Amino acid sequence: MVMLLKCSICNRISATGRDHIDCMEKVRMRLENEDLKKKAVEALGPDVKLGKELMALLEHMRKNDAD
Repeated sequence: MVMLLKCSICNRISATGRDHIDCMEKVRMRLENEDLKKKAVEALGPDVKLGKELMALLEHMRKNDAD
């Protein structure tokens, strides 16, 4: 009996029994983008309004990348 294993990220069948390389890369890039957003807002310092505007811009860019 052949055991079909799924990728834990996309839940599709994996021929190797491990997560797909492209799925792992997408997760890595997503985590790096989140880290970059946090660092950019922290680097702005006390100017909260500018931080919120930058966060909104970064969030908009992230949503466009996901599409």
